[in-house]
Amino acid sequence: MDSAYHLNVAAHSRSRGHSAAAAGAYITAGRGVDPWTGKAHNYQRRQGVLRSACFNYSGTPRELAQLMDARETRQNSTVGREVVIA
Repeated sequence: MDSAYHLNVAAHSRSRGHSAAAAGAYITAGRGVDPWTGKAHNYQRRQGVLRSACFNYSGTPRELAQLMDARETRQNSTVGREVVIA
């Protein structure tokens, strides 16, 4: 039996216009507000998300993304990393 596995690790950098809130909203097919810019991100119409999870955090993925954005204050900071295992 042949099995296909996929691993993708990506860094989200503010200098490239990324935000953890936008990435969190996209990954979870939900909504989020970037505390750095005030921009709202809504990906609730996105389909195909079977499950998303945060490890070692008791809150929601949206809360974690907003905390990550608020904590990193430099203009060129890395606001988060995304790990996709399929």
